[in-house]
Amino acid sequence: MELENLEGALAFSTMDSMSGVMALEGMDLGGLAGLEGLYAGSLAYERVAGQYDAALGAYEGLAVLGLTSGQDEEEKDPELELKLVALQALLNVDSEKAYPILVKILQDEENPRLRRNAIFVLSRSKHPEVAPLMAQLATDDPDKEVRQQALFWLGRRNDDESLDLLLKILNDTDDPKVKQTALFALSQNKSDVARDKIISFARSEKDSKTREQAIFFLGQKRDEETVALLISLYDQESDMNIKEKLIFGFGQNKKSQAAQDKLIAIARGDKDAKAREHAIFWIGQNRSSDILPLLVDMYNQSDETKVKSRLIMSIAQNK
Repeated sequence: MELENLEGALAFSTMDSMSGVMALEGMDLGGLAGLEGLYAGSLAYERVAGQYDAALGAYEGLAVLGLTSGQDEEEKDPELELKLVALQALLNVDSEKAYPILVKILQDEENPRLRRNAIFVLSRSKHPEVAPLMAQLATDDPDKEVRQQALFWLGRRNDDESLDLLLKILNDTDDPKVKQTALFALSQNKSDVARDKIISFARSEKDSKTREQAIFFLGQKRDEETVALLISLYDQESDMNIKEKLIFGFGQNKKSQAAQDKLIAIARGDKDAKAREHAIFWIGQNRSSDILPLLVDMYNQSDETKVKSRLIMSIAQNK
């Protein structure tokens, strides 16, 4: 697949609150674009279902090639290309020898494309000062893509030091964009501490976009404890946007009986017709033998045109 096609497949529009790092169901590979396309509505959910891991792998693969951002015409010069080749060569140099070179590039080089590539090379280094330098770049570099990539790779390190640095960044900032980028990085850490921090954002974060993102990350987990938490959040929630994200999480978790039972309960009895429509869509994605009779029964009991239309579509998909 050509790069431009891959970018088109993965990008899902820039989120107001995170115009760079993220591409879970997809990425603006200039900086891991945001979640706005995913969170725009049910159609976006339907299109991107199940692509989280593929998008993450795609970003990493492109980063290896130094293709995580567009190239301005002015950057396409022989001197720059030579520097980029030399930079990639540092991957084969001993960490102790490569580290000071990378530090100099990251601190002194004005061209952001070189600094972005240096971030990837730095992420592969085993030098003990890598994590603190990543954290400094994540907050202080003038280029937002360098900052976002520093956070991304800090999250991928998956060690206690990097986790502590990510938590400090989250605790110290009031900037929603930084929070959302750091949350994505934190979601790559498998520890209970990281999970608990994401839960705290899902429960009580004031910025709605950041809270939605935390809920999305929790929805990617498949353990029953997390499912129970999401169900509890749904039962306490009145904001329809948040409820849609929670329904999306239930719909993704087809192997959890608790998640599927919650979808059925929403489809049958939620006071909001829009919530019922979303739940019906996700129920319709489950192709088990008992789904069709359930959908038919709900159709026979409903007197709402929009809900019945959604049921007809789901029934047609299951025949």
